[in-house]
Parts: sequence; C-alpha cells; structure tokens
Amino acid sequence: MIPIQPSMLIHAATLQNSSSDRDQNRTYTTVDALTRVRMEPTSKQVITATGAQKQLSALLLFDVRNSRPAGTTFAVGQYILWNGSEYRVETVDALYDRRKLHHYEVGLSG
Repeated sequence: MIPIQPSMLIHAATLQNSSSDRDQNRTYTTVDALTRVRMEPTSKQVITATGAQKQLSALLLFDVRNSRPAGTTFAVGQYILWNGSEYRVETVDALYDRRKLHHYEVGLSG
C-alpha cells in the first residue's frame, strides 16, 4: 500500500493533553504540532471503549510516512486544536498494510 500522498495532507493541527484542577478548570499541555495531516468532517456514530455512544464530528488522518512529527501516537482523551476549534480524541484506529503501520484514523468529537 502506498503512503497517503503529500498533496492530500494539507492541514496542520496541535495535539494536546488536558488536565483539570479541583474546580474543573481545564489546562492544556502541547504534545506535538502536527503537520501534513488531513482533517475530514464526518457524522459517524461510534461506541467508545467505555461503552458510551459518541457522535464524531471530524476524522484526522495521520500518515506514518508523510505526516509530521514522525513517531506521533494518539490516545483517547487527548485534544486536537484545528482551525480555531477544539476536538476531543474519541477513537484511535491504527491501520496496517501487509506488515507495518500505514496510518492512524483518529475519531474526534467537537
């Protein structure tokens, strides 16, 4: 399987972790500045690992060969800041070609 073409990876975003204090004030810590990714709108409904049903509003595609920074991984509960909007990571699907990781599809709720 060939990598996702760089001409399709036209977006940049910020990957952040979130924490809350006892007053539920949220603070963000930047994990990575993502480049050469693709954001696509979606209206897909998914069931999370905790069994909750979530409506996704966007899908982030991160190609392991062409997206940057190399070696980035994603976790449920992280946040993506893109185009002035905040999205919560709800699902992370690692998709493989025959032998190795090809790309991540990260389901986001907004």
